[in-house]
Amino acid sequence: MIQFFSTYDNVFYTIAAICFILGLKKLSHPKTARKGNFIAILGMFIAIAIAIFVGTTKQDIELSFIITGIMIGAAIGT
Repeated sequence: MIQFFSTYDNVFYTIAAICFILGLKKLSHPKTARKGNFIAILGMFIAIAIAIFVGTTKQDIELSFIITGIMIGAAIGT
């Protein structure tokens, strides 16, 4: 499964970027804002999942460093 993610990581990053763009476009109108928010969240989830799976397999980055960065970012963002 991880081999699959590391092989097609650029494809998944492109899908995540498209989700962000579509989400921003749909946020411009009140009727489609909820759908746009959901699409942007989906894009963020894809990007984070690929960064975790590929980051821990391609480089020698430990998962603890990634989780620590997420925790620090979450603490600053709230």
